[in-house]
Amino acid sequence: MRIIGVDPGRYGALAFICGGVVRDVIDVPLMPDNSQVQVDGAKLCAWIDKILPINVAVIENVQPMRGVGADSEGMPSGNAFRFGFICGEIRMAFKCYGVPIALVTPGVWKRHFDLLKQGKPASRAKALAVCPEAGFWLQRAKDHNRGEAVLIGKYEAERRGML
Repeated sequence: MRIIGVDPGRYGALAFICGGVVRDVIDVPLMPDNSQVQVDGAKLCAWIDKILPINVAVIENVQPMRGVGADSEGMPSGNAFRFGFICGEIRMAFKCYGVPIALVTPGVWKRHFDLLKQGKPASRAKALAVCPEAGFWLQRAKDHNRGEAVLIGKYEAERRGML
């Protein structure tokens, strides 16, 4: 089973899992136009080409954070628009390749790994614990989004009984 786990967004990542083993992880490639709001489609497609065929791309089904005011965890409307734009571009890339897409909410995959109400560093640590082979891609503290992409893919593999 060849699975892509996707933690979407500006600082997101994609993980390729084959036979339950992490084979590659990349950050969401963004255009080098200083806007940091558009997926670099050529780079994303080159990565997809390299790992085809893909059985499923499982993408975290997220929504912009809600809230009002400077002290909230809410996402300003402009950022929410850009976030949605990036998520849509990633989904469309897989659709263009005919790759089936599965969506999973954060609560579902995080509950599976006992990560509810834990911070981003916990996701990276859990990914290293359940997929030690991913250590090459999870060396930095800021690699927590890569860790989440790994766990999303691993969740799908376990859900399908592929391990």
